[in-house]
Amino acid sequence: MSRDKETAPGRRRADDSRRAILDAATEELIEAGADRASLRSIARRVGMSHQAVAYHFQDRRAVMTGVAIDGWDRLVERTVEALGNVPADAPASESPIAIGATYVRFARENPALFPWMISSAQAEGADPELIKSGFRIWQMLQEAVTRAKTTGWGGDLDPFNLTLLCWSIVHGLATLDRFVPQDTSLEDLLRTLGRAIIQPAPE
Repeated sequence: MSRDKETAPGRRRADDSRRAILDAATEELIEAGADRASLRSIARRVGMSHQAVAYHFQDRRAVMTGVAIDGWDRLVERTVEALGNVPADAPASESPIAIGATYVRFARENPALFPWMISSAQAEGADPELIKSGFRIWQMLQEAVTRAKTTGWGGDLDPFNLTLLCWSIVHGLATLDRFVPQDTSLEDLLRTLGRAIIQPAPE
């Protein structure tokens, strides 16, 4: 038997344990709040000892950084799915719209987790994996905007500035979502904003 085959079950158990800890930590964040979340409480939720949790995550900060990374990974998965649902014959601008609407919906559905993902003094903001995870959404949006730009969308704006404008609009909607009527179609709203801000005025 190869070494990989021998260690695979151990890796699976470790992965399962990390997954259980992150799920419990997310629940703790939602129910207890960031200031009251503790490793011991997280350990109780997952049925582990405090020492067992510490084996997978060095300290509370590491666990909560993992929660933020996991949130970004979940958002990326949702975004990939949304892009896959954009019809092949749809206007190219529908892909940035799908990304934006998914971003806002994720924030709406995760009111405790989303703020933690984007800004938390209790997570390790300089963690390379956290930075990489958060940057993936920007990359996906920039790629979608650049493709849309080749069809004439966005007028004379360069792709980077157009991406920055789209990001600012979407992130603003996500963080100010309580002021947006919940029955508003996010896609229609983003299309309207796109026409009003990006489409050149008629001569």
